[in-house]
Amino acid sequence: MDKKSKFSPKEFLKNRRPEKFSDSIEIESGQLDRPHLEYYLATLNTRSQELEFETFSKKLCEKVICPNLLEQTGPVAGGDGKTDTQTFPVSEQNKLLWYEGINDSSHKERWAFGVSTRKDWKRKCKEDVGKIVGTERGYIRAFCVTNQTAKSDQRSVVEDALSKEFDIQVTILDLSWILDQIYKNKLEFLAIDTLNIPTQYKRT
Repeated sequence: MDKKSKFSPKEFLKNRRPEKFSDSIEIESGQLDRPHLEYYLATLNTRSQELEFETFSKKLCEKVICPNLLEQTGPVAGGDGKTDTQTFPVSEQNKLLWYEGINDSSHKERWAFGVSTRKDWKRKCKEDVGKIVGTERGYIRAFCVTNQTAKSDQRSVVEDALSKEFDIQVTILDLSWILDQIYKNKLEFLAIDTLNIPTQYKRT
């Protein structure tokens, strides 16, 4: 008798009661603990990974803050547009399709983002906000993303001072914020892929 025509008790029972049979698949996932990622992010300058950090920051902000961010096409970080990325207008209908980075205003307001790995994050944030406002494009909010650790009290003081000086709402996103978002939202794969972090893989 042909093997294909043989009766299979397993297949017969599986077709009758598929919920009783496992449909599990093997998945390989990278393991990246928080201290490892924290050290890797804090030492980006030693490996000249400024461009990779810009890409990483954009993708993280798309996941957490707003998904409608433009790609920058300049030959170096930031291009020549005075911002590292910015929002683009999205219709109310398309906004309803968002399932990540949902925000009430980003689809109709102009937001600008500056990304930096400079150690003097305070000065760099002021420079970036000044450039953003200097474009006179009508930005409503300015976000400064840094791989440096900014104490909460110092960060608040700088945000308030820059918001008052440049008449724009300023938000500073530092290393602690990045780590919190990565592990709260289970986005380790994003850091591994965009920053080329060597990791051990676990099969589950």
